[in-house]
Amino acid sequence: MKIYNIFKPRGLTSAQVVNRLKRSLGKSIKKIGHFGTLDPFATGVLLVATDSATRLNELVHASFPKTYLAVGKLGIATDSGDYTGEEKSRDDSEFLKTVIAHFDRKFIQESIQDKFLGTYWQAPPAFSATKFQGKKLCDWKRQGVEIKKQPVERFIHEIEVVHFRFPYLSLRVQASSGTYIRTLFEDIAVHLGTVGTLVGLMREQVGDACSRAGIPLALFEDQRDAKSILMTDFFKFKKVILSLEDSIAYGHGNPVTLSEESKSIEEERVWVYSNQQELLGLGLLQQGGLIKVIFNLPVPQKG
Repeated sequence: MKIYNIFKPRGLTSAQVVNRLKRSLGKSIKKIGHFGTLDPFATGVLLVATDSATRLNELVHASFPKTYLAVGKLGIATDSGDYTGEEKSRDDSEFLKTVIAHFDRKFIQESIQDKFLGTYWQAPPAFSATKFQGKKLCDWKRQGVEIKKQPVERFIHEIEVVHFRFPYLSLRVQASSGTYIRTLFEDIAVHLGTVGTLVGLMREQVGDACSRAGIPLALFEDQRDAKSILMTDFFKFKKVILSLEDSIAYGHGNPVTLSEESKSIEEERVWVYSNQQELLGLGLLQQGGLIKVIFNLPVPQKG
């Protein structure tokens, strides 16, 4: 029931990283998965969960925006939106060379901030893990079929021009889960009057997990007792303690009602414990002290 903050290296898919961790952990785990795909060319925070912690996947996406450091090149566009794809267009205009090339950092900051901060509608790129009829768009594309999906609403919390030295533009972006930074950079390039593609991408942070504290994959494989994050520490919900009878009922998926002294807790989600300090699962606290099961762990036994 742990979460590992792995620093994903360039050149591996997220699934390949998970498979290597699975081999390293061996039979000590029954289930493993990651909280959000990183493209093979990208690096940085890849959160990998084991056993019951994998159930937090949707909650992670809903609760935490993700911060990225992106480096893009203006004047060139690729079919994938990054340097690994094939060039599809190039801007050789005088406007690019004589105007855009001389934009200052402050001008770009104000321009893209006014345009992109807040609600942002984005269509998933053709090379992506977004699915259509049960198959990833990238798999359709590799078969020669390009599926164009309707734009979906995303949210840009922060956007900062870190550096601009033409033709390279570096941005730090904090965005809602599901935002494709490749597509965002393409849209920014168009807004500035040209085309663009990513040449580097690092996920810097998800919640309290940051790239500086990420465990290098090779180090994890060498030291299988690598530091992990307990899921109760990753989500700092308050905890409630149940009697033995209520613990068993909760473990069977039945809602229970808190004692009077515990009904003042205001959080909607709470970690549920037995009176023996065993973690029973995650619950949804409702009006009147009723706790409904979000997920539970093995049922405590009497005696």
